[in-house]
Amino acid sequence: MYKELDIVVLKFSKPEHNVYKGDIGTIVNIYKSGDAYEVEFNTYSGECIALITLKPEEIRNINKNERISVRELV
Repeated sequence: MYKELDIVVLKFSKPEHNVYKGDIGTIVNIYKSGDAYEVEFNTYSGECIALITLKPEEIRNINKNERISVRELV
């Protein structure tokens, strides 16, 4: 179970929203006690790339042994 403002990782690419597997987002809303989550994906400067409703199986927690990397937004 996640809570608002948790940082999560996208498990599957969503090219129609310009976000890809491994992208990091923030939970900004929880629907029906966790049936779905509104997740915001941003650039480093804070610009919103996408705001998407995702099912719990589409996101995961960050593993503290994972490396964070960046790529240019196209």
